[in-house]
Amino acid sequence: MRLLFEVEICPMEESTLGLEMGQLIRPCLLTGSSALNYAKENGLFKDNTVKISQRKRGERYLELLEESKKQETSDTVGCLVMENGHIVVASSSGGNWLKQPGRGGLCSVPGAGAWCEDGVGCVCSGYGECFMRSLFAKRCCDLRGTAEEIAELMQNTLLKDMQQMKITLDPVFAVAFLDERQSAMHIVHSSTHFGFGYRSETTSQVEISEKTNTQQFQIHTIHIFHLC
Repeated sequence: MRLLFEVEICPMEESTLGLEMGQLIRPCLLTGSSALNYAKENGLFKDNTVKISQRKRGERYLELLEESKKQETSDTVGCLVMENGHIVVASSSGGNWLKQPGRGGLCSVPGAGAWCEDGVGCVCSGYGECFMRSLFAKRCCDLRGTAEEIAELMQNTLLKDMQQMKITLDPVFAVAFLDERQSAMHIVHSSTHFGFGYRSETTSQVEISEKTNTQQFQIHTIHIFHLC
């Protein structure tokens, strides 16, 4: 069985913390010279004066926010494959733009955006830093819970992380979890829309899930034996 999915990211809103940093969300991982530049530009050295370049960068950021309303985002794509009870996963770190140069996405951290063990696998999409700080994909595999239990874990982990980090954007998260022991695949998302598909030797299906305003998370469970 194969699962292909995409997440439609909600329109981005301004974040108070993000405006201070010149980005939407503070990066969890930076690489190369960007890490040094980021430290210099954000007052992590003795000289804490706001440079002209920083001010211009902030002004440019506000311009980009306006432009973002006219542009589409590049969504994350993940895949889970099960054969004879063995599960493998793969995922990309696409997602929103306006990220800090040099930022490492959630898929660069094992256990954050994707994880699999024998008989279980998970792929995630959303605000990468929230997944990275909790190694969320691995936590789902350790839990091996129902769709409702995964939704509760998302509530207590990802949404709590947003509050602690003062991220004021709307919560946009999605998790696809496959468990051979449960003979089920669980889809849980807080985004307004979520596209996913599944395929076996006998059937193929593509669905678009839409979350209602009264729900924090939308839940889908597909029983594996229906695909065989």
